[in-house]
Amino acid sequence: MFFLDQFETFDPVSGEVPSHPFTYMPAIASRARAILRCGADEWCRAKLASIAKRINRELDRYFSDIKIYEIERLREQAGLLESIGGDPDWPPNEEYLDIQTWENTSEVDALKSVVENRDSHLFFSKDPLPKSEEYPEGKDYELFAVLALWMLADGLRFLNTTAVGLAIAGEFALKAMDAVCYAEHLREAEWLASYVEKQGNIKLTEALIEQKNDAQKQKSALAKRLNVARHQKTTEAKAMAIEEFMKDRDRFPSAEKAGIYLADWLRDQGRPFEPRTVTSWIRAHATATGFRFR
Repeated sequence: MFFLDQFETFDPVSGEVPSHPFTYMPAIASRARAILRCGADEWCRAKLASIAKRINRELDRYFSDIKIYEIERLREQAGLLESIGGDPDWPPNEEYLDIQTWENTSEVDALKSVVENRDSHLFFSKDPLPKSEEYPEGKDYELFAVLALWMLADGLRFLNTTAVGLAIAGEFALKAMDAVCYAEHLREAEWLASYVEKQGNIKLTEALIEQKNDAQKQKSALAKRLNVARHQKTTEAKAMAIEEFMKDRDRFPSAEKAGIYLADWLRDQGRPFEPRTVTSWIRAHATATGFRFR
């Protein structure tokens, strides 16, 4: 729907948004207003209206360029460019063109295409489309925040008791949700890009971060596996030492003597451990079983 006087019937800065029948509508308005951070004064209201009008012009040009492009494509495909004489209204039944229009395309999706394709030279316009952040009325994420409020304003017009009206209002509410989510996405992406750029080359920084994360994950996984293996090795060696000790425990005058002997014995079994470690195992076992060295 074209932008006409929506912000005259709905105050984009402080206008009340009912929670019935769509409970998430007030939250959409709050999120959009938080992004815009606009004060409650006439200058701010005028700014938001200016942004909405700019969006309307961009979308109108977007749909117009698509139409021109499709007509030129069909002319060339049919070989009729010269014979028709360059009639700008050709083909006469434009409603049969398989293209995006105001009627069949979400305003949010169309604005996404305008922003994403701004530098792709997709259209036939003589003047290039404005580069990122060249909109005097607002940044990209502010455009989508205003579009969200615009969609809410359109939806509020259809809030009535009829099923058709509620269905239309619900469709506008979904568009508003899509717009505010994309506005938040663009704002976060801008912040992240600015932050990374301050640290150095963006691609290099991203690659280094990814490499560091991968190395940390591999290191953590390896440490975990080694830790499990180490504990398993220690448990097995401890059980072997105690079993050997219990075969003739009376021959050892002390835990230290047993530890020295069993450490040598374990080394012969291919399981080297320090005598003091083995001694601690034997002492703990003797205490637990009530055994006293002579």
